[in-house]
Parts: sequence; C-alpha cells; structure tokens
Amino acid sequence: MEIKRVYEILDNKEKVEIEYKSRPVWIQNLENSKEAKVGFIDNFEESTVEIKDLIEK
Repeated sequence: MEIKRVYEILDNKEKVEIEYKSRPVWIQNLENSKEAKVGFIDNFEESTVEIKDLIEK
C-alpha cells in the first residue's frame, strides 16, 4: 500500500478491508513515512508494521 492511500483511509469514515500477512487489520495511525500502527481484528493485538506490507481487499 502507498502512504497516500493510508492517509485517505484514515480521513475516511467508511470501512475498508485491509490485511497484513493474511490477517484482517485496521489502521490506527501512522508512525512515520514507512510504518503504521495497526490493530488485528481477530485478536485485538496491536503492532507497528511497514505500510508496503498492507493489502487492501
């Protein structure tokens, strides 16, 4: 995913399906220009991941 798209998703109120390593996540915020903090929907864990590894479904 590109950082521009992350900004669009964060500014949008609509639900967007996003996955990280085949697990559904929601983007909580941007940590920097290459990483975002995400929450995993399947177990409520949080992690900082590389934006390039996020996939929009």
